[in-house]
Amino acid sequence: GADMVMSISYSNLECLELLNRDIAVVAVERDIDRLIKLVETLKRKTDKVVADPILDPPMKVASSIARYVRFRELDKETPLLFGVGNVTELIDADSIGINAIMACIAEEIGVDLLFTTEASNKTRGSVKELRVASYMAKAAKPKNTPPKDLGIDLLVLKEKVRFKTRKYISNAIEAKASGEFVRDPKGDF
Repeated sequence: GADMVMSISYSNLECLELLNRDIAVVAVERDIDRLIKLVETLKRKTDKVVADPILDPPMKVASSIARYVRFRELDKETPLLFGVGNVTELIDADSIGINAIMACIAEEIGVDLLFTTEASNKTRGSVKELRVASYMAKAAKPKNTPPKDLGIDLLVLKEKVRFKTRKYISNAIEAKASGEFVRDPKGDF
């Protein structure tokens, strides 16, 4: 009853005997020449083959992105899967910005499927973030502009230092709470 089988590699090719032509499969392999041969092998079994050169976690991300670029240069047709969760889960940083930049990189490469998880508190909301980020990247690409001022964003502004207004404005009056409720004379809404 599965619609897709993830992580088909040379080590588990025997499971192909269980598949029918209607099931999508994701071929995983870091070596691009071997991945291309694996994709060709799988295409003889099903028309629905997705390639995944494997997006590695931080400190190996650049070399894995280079694999995606190389694959896309050699094969412009086979859909590519980009496992963004490998990056967001394995760095102690906010997922919002990471998902945004990874979606843009994926769009530049020509990736077709973005894959993530929400397996930890720090990545809660990653599915939505990645969806919005992909919309931003898709909207920016035909304009040939950065994904900025599109009407959609993932912007969360943070300041390292909190400034006190009174320090910079000489005639500021500090408000004091009275604790009592005063109804607005123009009415309630």
